[in-house]
This record gives sequence, structure tokens and C-alpha cells, in this order.
Amino acid sequence: MLGAAKHTDVICLFMRNSIPHLDLSLQKETKTLIDDLKSILQLENDLKVSFGSLLPQVFNFRIKALRWISANDQNLLNLFDEVTHSFEPLLLDPHLNILGKRVIDALHQNQEVVNALISKDSITDSSVSNSFSQIPDITYQHLVASIAFSLPDETSQKFLDWVNASLYIEAISLCAIIIYDEGLNVPKNRINEMADLISDAGNEYEKLSIESSLMRQLPASEINRTEDADLLQGIQNLISTGSSFDFLKEDEELYSLSDLKKVYNDKG
Repeated sequence: MLGAAKHTDVICLFMRNSIPHLDLSLQKETKTLIDDLKSILQLENDLKVSFGSLLPQVFNFRIKALRWISANDQNLLNLFDEVTHSFEPLLLDPHLNILGKRVIDALHQNQEVVNALISKDSITDSSVSNSFSQIPDITYQHLVASIAFSLPDETSQKFLDWVNASLYIEAISLCAIIIYDEGLNVPKNRINEMADLISDAGNEYEKLSIESSLMRQLPASEINRTEDADLLQGIQNLISTGSSFDFLKEDEELYSLSDLKKVYNDKG
């Protein structure tokens, strides 16, 4: 079930729509994420790299958002339909219609996977809420570390790519609705670049979802439970190692899976 929760790619948009109901800390974090996304659009940097630099922030915010959703009895199973309607007006805007279509397509690809997990696990509203209580208070870097040290080398990179594809969909879809709602003047070539990025992310997410089922020859629900158990155990191991992973808090650099193992061994 954790897989369904952590791969529902409209959570940040839902939080944006819920700003008046958030506590001051979450309001601030939501507005900071929005401002950081808007700042990307003002730069001439490579958009994939720029969005990629925000993936840890999106992940960290998503964890806090899931806790808030659970504490406030919000229905995640109805959240997708509620929020995705927000993108329909983009289809009528000549400047944004391609981006709007690609966003909706990517979200549908995401939702097909989530629906499969929900269907196989017979998930209910109460089980969704209960699953959120199992999510540790971790950062993106701790997730990378848990993947690196808990999953086999041959699958760890694919799993991280799967998570990252989900985060790209989240970040770009939120950025798209911000552009529309606030009437931001973004050049057409940048809009098209965003459309290509979210299309690639949606295809990557769907491909890796299918590939993981085929590689493991297990039902998606069993894969989900197995990976969740491995990752949760890995996170618990990180916490129990005391200061061994302090560099994840101290260093601003984001490590790849291979680099992280090297840095850890060097600092150990």
C-alpha cells in the first residue's frame, strides 16, 4: 500500500489547493515549493536538470503532505479525480494545450499503476490512512541510502528511477497549473520542453512499473509489499547506526547510489 501512496502524483497540487487549511509551517513550505518552481521558469538552464534539483524537496514535502492528509481524514482514493480536473482548462488554452494534454496523459499513466496496486490489495480508506502512519519521517537522501543498502544492486537504480519519474510528474504538473492560474509569461519553447519532460517521465514510470512486475514474476501487490518491507527495514537500519549517516544531514550534495556507497565507506 505504501507504493500506492508514495506514487500518487497530485499530492503537492492538492496541498496547494488546501493552503488556507494548513498550519503555518506547511503553508510556508507549500509557498516555498511554489516559489522555487516559478524561479526555474525564469532561468535559461536545462529544465530537466533544474527540475531534477528540486526532486528531493518535492519528496520531502510529499512525506509531510501524506501525514497531513492522514491526520485530517482526507480521502486519497478520491483525490486524483478531484485534482486532475484542474488541468482541463489548459486544453483550451492555445499556449498550454500541448502541456495540458501531456500532463493529463502522464497522470493517467501514474493512476493506472496506482489503481492496479489498489485493486490487487483491496485497499480501503482506512487502510490508506493506516499506511501513512507507517511512513518514516525521512528525507530523499535517506531514501536513496535505504535503497542503496537494502535492495540488490541490479534493481536499486531502477527503483530510484521509478521514484524519480513519479517526482518529475508531480513537479511539472504543479508547475503547469501555476503557469495557468497565475498567467505567467513563459516562452512557448519552454512550455514544449516541459511537455516533453513530463511525457518522458510518464513513459519511464509506466515502463519501469511493467518491467518490475515482469522481472520479479510476482503480482504488483506482492512486489509492493516486498519492496516496502525492504526499504522500511533499511531505514530502520539507518536510524540505528547512530552517527554513521550524519553526512546525509551535513552535506548539501545529493549522492547517486554508487557515489553514496563510496562516500559512506570513506567516512566510515
